[in-house]
Amino acid sequence: MDSVMTRRPDRSEPARRWQRQLVEGTATGRSGGRQPPGESVDNLVLALDRRGESAKAAQAGIERAAIYGLARRLRPELTGFEEAVKELENAVRIARGIIVKSTSGTPEEALVEDLMKRLAETTKKGDFDAGAKAVDDALASLGRNEADQHQSLPGSRQALLEAGLEQDLLRRDPRGAARRVEAIAAMDTMDATAAWSQTYWHWFNTFFSEGQDKEINLSLETAIEMARRMAETGRNADERGAALFLLGNALGLLGPRENGMARLDEAIAAYREALKENTRARVPLQWAATQMNLGVALKLLGEREGGTGKLEEAASAYREALKEWTRERMPRDWATTQMNLGAALATLGEREGGTGKLAEAAAAYREALREQTRARAPLQWAATQVNLGNVLMLLGERQSGVGKLEEAVAAYREALLEQTREHLPLEWAAAKVFLGAALYRLGEREGGTGKLVLSVAAFREALQENTRAREPHKWAMTKNNLGLALALLGERESGTARLEEAIARYREALQEYTRTSLPFDWASTKNNLGLALTTLGQREGGTGKLEEAVAAFRAALQEFTRARVPPQWAATNVSLGIALLLLGEREVGTARLEEAAAAFTEALKERTRERAPLKWAMVQENLASVYLAFFDKTREPHDLDDALGAIDGALEEFCNAKAADPVAKAEELRKKILAAKGES
Repeated sequence: MDSVMTRRPDRSEPARRWQRQLVEGTATGRSGGRQPPGESVDNLVLALDRRGESAKAAQAGIERAAIYGLARRLRPELTGFEEAVKELENAVRIARGIIVKSTSGTPEEALVEDLMKRLAETTKKGDFDAGAKAVDDALASLGRNEADQHQSLPGSRQALLEAGLEQDLLRRDPRGAARRVEAIAAMDTMDATAAWSQTYWHWFNTFFSEGQDKEINLSLETAIEMARRMAETGRNADERGAALFLLGNALGLLGPRENGMARLDEAIAAYREALKENTRARVPLQWAATQMNLGVALKLLGEREGGTGKLEEAASAYREALKEWTRERMPRDWATTQMNLGAALATLGEREGGTGKLAEAAAAYREALREQTRARAPLQWAATQVNLGNVLMLLGERQSGVGKLEEAVAAYREALLEQTREHLPLEWAAAKVFLGAALYRLGEREGGTGKLVLSVAAFREALQENTRAREPHKWAMTKNNLGLALALLGERESGTARLEEAIARYREALQEYTRTSLPFDWASTKNNLGLALTTLGQREGGTGKLEEAVAAFRAALQEFTRARVPPQWAATNVSLGIALLLLGEREVGTARLEEAAAAFTEALKERTRERAPLKWAMVQENLASVYLAFFDKTREPHDLDDALGAIDGALEEFCNAKAADPVAKAEELRKKILAAKGES
């Protein structure tokens, strides 16, 4: 089932107000990020030390160099650091097992006993290639012995093959491991279909389960190679279809754990080949299952690729599955498919703009809730309520009024009836964050402070579980969101306490949101910090807080570049311009005002009159304020002419849009400009 949708909405504010960025979840990429190869290996071994596995390896006689050799075979830049540590830990366990077998005292044929002792020594040194060759040599010797004695020695052969399988796993050779398994399975069958024997199936299920449940990627890679062999040797449509389905499943599990899209592409190709064998006419339920899993792989790929093509295909695949997985025939599968359809449509709606796909997503989630009731499936019911809440919140942001936002709040509160802190602490914290975000959006629209106070409370509760020690990035995200709610609350209340606390929360978030590790989140939080400092600077007088605001906005612009994120770049330039304008009004000279005019002019490169007339008008209004401030210092008449030209342009667009409040504010500014000119 797809995980809870997260997003980072973008919202534009009127003139003299500023863009805020509500971070509800962070796309961190693979944990640990990319590291230089040498540093990565050292860090992997150090992580193993911290888990106590290195000490166990040393007790077994495994040399430190052997552990480094195992670490060098891993690719944390592909899978992520934590996943690589898990793989290294698994490899060390296999190595220790080999050494234990060599000292078990179990009676063995001399050839096998000698090999086990030799493998123990090569394993301690980390020479796994030599170990694999020793196994192959022993198998060749066994073959000669069997020929000479005119009898088979199945026990010895199986022991040697299983020893070779362990060496292949230590060498991270999944194809070689699959061949070893097929050779083991061939001992139980008289024909050439070892890949379809009970023994082969047992090994496949073992590797697949380890990959799925214990998240061992090497086990999935081995299952993939085994499934390929099953597909190659399938004798009929049933076998070929089953093998291709299993191949897609293994690839589909591994794909999300690796960077890149190759595995997911392969999974999609496998499912499409499976559909040629698992036709709807012949095996309708298996056809539906294949369509369902195809949809999952397409959605995952679509999330990585950008655009909407793959997501559209995913929604189509889910709808195909629903033709056979009907509520009457397969109620649970029907509900799960509705859930996944909702997730695909939600992501589509997020990317496309508008509300059509989001409304369809909400409808799909509500369909799922007809079967995933609280009484029948409380945890699925709660997860679906969360996802429904996310879609409703995005709908509420795009529609006027507060109806959808109130529905979102209700959905999150429903979810919290089952996602309690006692039973599901992390899910409880996530739902609290979403609830806080929805209440924040409601508070923005409704005015007053009631909803914002509730938002602050929800974020504070989430921090009881989203601690820095346990979940550093979630802790930072929640701190940032708490800062947003406090800042808006501070704007609406008298005094400065809320604003000062908001600034403190942003600075805490920046302890984890560093430019190196999470540049976009760092820039977002710097932007939010700048906004709070600007508001505080307006209230306190002086220039200190405004100077800090300018520095925060300029820092954000190091990552919010025009080439990378033009809307954020323009919005941050507007915020920078406002802080500089306020500074310029308080300082002697015109240097700050010149900088403010330059920042607003930069913003106009994106906020053009043709493309975004209202945003263009807001910047023009701010420029009019800058020119009026210039006149106050220089008494140059042309500054008033520039101010009047800017405000007249802004008024024209505000009137075209019938925006009553902006028109009133702009007219008030125009009166000030005319008064300065000596005109009524």
